[in-house]
Amino acid sequence: MAALATAVLAGCAGCSGSSSDEGKELRFGETATLPGYKDAKLDVTVERLEQGGSADLSVLKDASKYAGRTPYYLRYKLTKPTGAEAGKSGGASTYFSVADANKKRLTKLTILGALDTTGDPKNPLKYRGFEKCESLSTSDFEKAAPGQSVTGCAVYVADAGAGAPTGVTWEQGTKTLATWK
Repeated sequence: MAALATAVLAGCAGCSGSSSDEGKELRFGETATLPGYKDAKLDVTVERLEQGGSADLSVLKDASKYAGRTPYYLRYKLTKPTGAEAGKSGGASTYFSVADANKKRLTKLTILGALDTTGDPKNPLKYRGFEKCESLSTSDFEKAAPGQSVTGCAVYVADAGAGAPTGVTWEQGTKTLATWK
């Protein structure tokens, strides 16, 4: 059986842009129009941040390195821009950051799915993802029509003993553009 692999995902550095929603503080479920990939404006909605259990991470390759850590699942929606902005959107890049109560950033994980053999010659492989949280597919975002929304989930892990996250931010470089609480 193939194992799930993990890697740390890096955000976009050096991106810039401005919007009337920049600096906004929002509640979970509210939407802000913010700069995204290639500075195109995106409607960004943080739907919720769910706490998982440390046992959730036991399915990962090298699961022992996550022992005692708590996963948090960031559920969000990105809406592709319309009009002149639509031509700029070559893909979706997320700029989310989640910090604990001590303002220490949680580690963001990218969990890659695995292909398992089935024994069936007609369908020899079956894709197995991380069931708790499926990430946003860049290709799904690219294929989306202008104005269409795609949803995603990102996995963040807190160190043992860290306080629960107090919010989610959308950032570019060191600038916080919006905060959801």
